[in-house]
Amino acid sequence: MIARALLRRIGVFVPVLLGSSILVFAAGRIATPNPSTTALSVFATPDARAQFIHERHLDRPLVEQYLLWLRDALHGNFGRSLITTDQVSHAIRQSLPVTLELAFGSLLLTAIVGLSLGSAAGLRRGRVFDRILSTVSVVGVSIPTFVLGIVFIEFLAVRTRILPAGGYVSAGESPRRFLESMILPWITLSIAPICFVARVTRARVADEVARPHVRTALALGVSRRRTNLLYVVRNSMVEPTTVLGIQLGFLLGGVVLVEQVFSLPGLGSVALSAANQGDFPVLQATALLAMLVFTATSLLVDVLHILLDRGVARHG
Repeated sequence: MIARALLRRIGVFVPVLLGSSILVFAAGRIATPNPSTTALSVFATPDARAQFIHERHLDRPLVEQYLLWLRDALHGNFGRSLITTDQVSHAIRQSLPVTLELAFGSLLLTAIVGLSLGSAAGLRRGRVFDRILSTVSVVGVSIPTFVLGIVFIEFLAVRTRILPAGGYVSAGESPRRFLESMILPWITLSIAPICFVARVTRARVADEVARPHVRTALALGVSRRRTNLLYVVRNSMVEPTTVLGIQLGFLLGGVVLVEQVFSLPGLGSVALSAANQGDFPVLQATALLAMLVFTATSLLVDVLHILLDRGVARHG
């Protein structure tokens, strides 16, 4: 039964990616209706324009253009930039690791802090810690990400000089400087998701505490700590885990602003620069990769949801 459910989830994965690729291709064409002007300027000769259009297969029907683009994309070839004429895959290889480090580092921080705070507040429902967390979470969700970034830079970088204000150092070059350059971006990007995940976890844990099987376990002499771990927190993790996976979409959307605020050479910065210049091959590549990461993560969350749900049904 579980294997069948997993196969159904995986079966949805391919059509979603295919539909996403169609949207990305269409958006690129709509955003740059005349790419020869972007690449060659308005002063290019008709022969130069014709050669450019032929080399980029822009003289073929749209369906054929899409199939050729998809074939190349599946082989890791996203064409050449209209502005620099460099291979788009080269820019992707340089910027994608930075974005993945930023997004998944923030996701890990969100999971650890959000689930921990939410569980602690749910187990202390109505107490001081619970009320403080409820207030702070509302404020944390309300503050825009770029505002948090500027505030952190002002107080933790400019005034106190505890951390650098921006820039990026790879982990291979210096692990210590890598952590220093990523701490503020990680915190900035994860504040809102942490608050949201904590609120969901708190509500789920508080609801689980009041269930009959928890009271029964306590009445039978099971310790409070053991009951909380085995019957409360464990059974409450299904919904927060799903919400945590959904938050990856927020993180991928927020990397553009965070990378700009902290001068990180990630995929968001590349995409923003391409959008300003009308460089649709770069835009298509970055959008497709973002959708691929989000869809793959959603698939993993679905699989984890099924496994957790099975665990809850067995031990609930």
